[in-house]
Amino acid sequence: MVRSTLALAAVLAVASTSLAADLVTPGVQIGSNSGVDCRLVNITSAPLATRIQLISGVEGKVLVDSGPITVGAGSSSDFGESILGIVYCRFVNTSKSKVRAALTAYSLSGDGSNTVVTEAH
Repeated sequence: MVRSTLALAAVLAVASTSLAADLVTPGVQIGSNSGVDCRLVNITSAPLATRIQLISGVEGKVLVDSGPITVGAGSSSDFGESILGIVYCRFVNTSKSKVRAALTAYSLSGDGSNTVVTEAH
């Protein structure tokens, strides 16, 4: 009985480390005439429930919030804004085994190519 209880405890300890958590990017300074997006790609074969947030790196205030969303299998979603200051992205209830997530910054006056990309961890 004691062995089976210890075995169950060990399994639960390992399982809890694989549960989803939030992924967060480093902060990036966004200048004038620039835009920023929080981008997420679901790399699994099943829909993924999540939330994407763009957050002020100075105040910690949520600037853009997707609200609860479902990203289809193999699909992507992004949310962003043209804003000045230090910002970062939070991808709620996700894991690196299920998504690829990043903050991308770009010039509003150029061709829209990304000028900064930073991966979420």
